[in-house]
Amino acid sequence: MILRGVDLRPEASGERLLQVLVAAAEVLEAGAIVVVDSRRVRVRPLPLG
Repeated sequence: MILRGVDLRPEASGERLLQVLVAAAEVLEAGAIVVVDSRRVRVRPLPLG
């Protein structure tokens, strides 16, 4: 998981990051990169290319 422009303090974004982890658990286990920024979440399956 890559976090871009996200306040990493637990009180600021902890709940959102937990929600993303739960929602993306299956694709992460299958092999993917999840990019979280302040406006959206992107999923990139691996291998890239």
